[in-house]
Amino acid sequence: MNRLDYDGQEWIGTLQNEHEVLCVRMSDQTFQRHLNAYLERLGVSTKTYLELLNYAQEVSEQRYQAGQHLANLEYWRHCDDPEVRLYHLTSDRSLDRNTRT
Repeated sequence: MNRLDYDGQEWIGTLQNEHEVLCVRMSDQTFQRHLNAYLERLGVSTKTYLELLNYAQEVSEQRYQAGQHLANLEYWRHCDDPEVRLYHLTSDRSLDRNTRT
């Protein structure tokens, strides 16, 4: 077997070589505790599945709100990014050539 497997109730593994047989059994709660400790040592977030779903939903909502904010053309009026082209029309609808394009 040489690895841990989850049988739906507990983690079980057997390692056998010419000198010994090592059997490992533990509850999922124990496995999860060790998994979280290992991930924390690696600097990886240890949120539960539901916490990750909630986090993803929060980030999605924040991105949506940010997109709504950027959809307001007034936001771009004073943008100094040269890749954003602004065109100002005068009241007679001619193009104001004094603006950057």
